[in-house]
Amino acid sequence: MSVYVIAAVFAKGQTVTHPYRFLARYGGYMWLETSASIVANSVYEEPEIVVCINHTIRFSISLLLIKFFLFFFLCALLVSYWCW
Repeated sequence: MSVYVIAAVFAKGQTVTHPYRFLARYGGYMWLETSASIVANSVYEEPEIVVCINHTIRFSISLLLIKFFLFFFLCALLVSYWCW
C-alpha cells in the first residue's frame, strides 16, 4: 500500500485502494482492490490493528500458461495411447 492509503486509513478509519495489477507466478495477472480498516483497542481507544482484505476484480491467464497446459494434456494423451 502507498503512503497515501496508510495516511487515509489513520485519518478516516477505513479506505479502499484504486484497482492495481498483481502479477501471477507462472504468467497472467489479477486486478485487485484492497480495503483497509482500523480495529481500535477497547480499553485505550487507540488504533491497534490494521485489517486489509484483498478483493479480486478480474483474473487473466497468460498465453504461455495456456500453451503449457495444452502441451501437458497432449503429452498425457499420447502416453496413454502408447501404453495401450
